[in-house]
Amino acid sequence: MSQDIKVWTCTACQLTVDIPPEYP
Repeated sequence: MSQDIKVWTCTACQLTVDIPPEYP
């Protein structure tokens, strides 16, 4: 389960960098 969470976090991090939440 630890690996699954790590992968999810990595994906989320990349997604956030690719498409930021709310930037002016």
